[in-house]
Amino acid sequence: MRFFGESDEDACERLRREEKERGAAGYVEEDSAERSRLAMERVDADIERVEAEDRADDAEEEKEERRMEAAKKSRLDVEVPDAGDRTYADLFDKVGKINKGDIELDMRVIADFMLVMLRMWGEELNGREEEEKAGVKGRQETIQYTQTR
Repeated sequence: MRFFGESDEDACERLRREEKERGAAGYVEEDSAERSRLAMERVDADIERVEAEDRADDAEEEKEERRMEAAKKSRLDVEVPDAGDRTYADLFDKVGKINKGDIELDMRVIADFMLVMLRMWGEELNGREEEEKAGVKGRQETIQYTQTR
């Protein structure tokens, strides 16, 4: 048992003092030593139990914080389209091939360009600080992105 505001070490010391005081109150020396040993074992077991409970509580709190952070993140982040392995540099290489009469290639390059630009914009928006995302300007930018998608 711990008192309010008492650390594990303080509780252990207090219980040891109490056991010694009880032992000095008239127990036979051998009996007192045995009782002290048993009391110390109980105290150590209690300390281990409390520490295990604290670790379990800490793990549960960490799990809850991660879940809440994930929920918060998913609420404030924008959905970024998958542009595959296309990059801006790849599109720049294809620019010389467009407007040569291959309409399918032209349309594919334009569609890829739109996806890459949306992905880059979405990643930029998601890279902002949480406070900026939650602010008025951040919400307006998120709405604009969502409507553009």
